[in-house]
Amino acid sequence: MAKKKRIAADFEVPCLLVPDASARTVSFAENLLATLRSMAAWPSR
Repeated sequence: MAKKKRIAADFEVPCLLVPDASARTVSFAENLLATLRSMAAWPSR
């Protein structure tokens, strides 16, 4: 993103370091949470 000038070159990207044994679970949880947040943003019919 910095190469495309979408963020500053010195932008601090948050990073969560977890043990290898937990990495899949944490990744799944983050992806699920992001999906739920985007679904909540859709207006209900």
